[in-house]
Amino acid sequence: MLMVALLSGCAGTEPASRGASLEPTVQAVLPGVAADAHFATAEALAREWDPEARSWAVVTFEFGEGFPADARENPLLAAYNVSDPVVGDGLARVWTYSFRASPDGLPLLPREHPAFVVNMADDGRVLSAYETDRDDEGALGQAPLGSWAVGSAEAARAAAAEDTDYALAVGTDGPRGAAMLLQGGRDGDHGGPVWDLVLSEDGEEIHVAIDARTGRPPR
Repeated sequence: MLMVALLSGCAGTEPASRGASLEPTVQAVLPGVAADAHFATAEALAREWDPEARSWAVVTFEFGEGFPADARENPLLAAYNVSDPVVGDGLARVWTYSFRASPDGLPLLPREHPAFVVNMADDGRVLSAYETDRDDEGALGQAPLGSWAVGSAEAARAAAAEDTDYALAVGTDGPRGAAMLLQGGRDGDHGGPVWDLVLSEDGEEIHVAIDARTGRPPR
């Protein structure tokens, strides 16, 4: 899976050309925000790209203060090359929002159809906004997200309540973290939008899935 590979720090190919330059050492003022904080801004940009644009994915990757800088060199993680003071709490320094538009009114799209990706810092700055046909640049998901009521911070609290190991790992100095909101979850095994929350340290991965409609593990 893409999320596992990126959390492992493996090398990737150079990302596609972007509509705006992205400084990998961007420093935001705030300690992180929930995914829903800047969703409306990202959606407005996507609607300028295509009035029929719909949300397909919301993604972040986080690195603790003690995570080695040289392990963040994967070019696909350039937007996230900044330490997060509390990894896994659902508040992130950078969020990526991915959108697609339905051609000819079709409800679903082939995955190779271009996507529009918006990277936003926690202080509300748009770091980049660009079209891409690469699934490893945020163009993730099997279908449009649809409506979701549970934000990333609420999902993280639910994950901590559900899994003691996750709760104990949140905020520690060395972990990497990821949060992905996808239709059906990262493996496509569930119905509806699902938050996949992952903490990884010393080769161990803790994964908790939370239904973005109910705030509970998907059934």
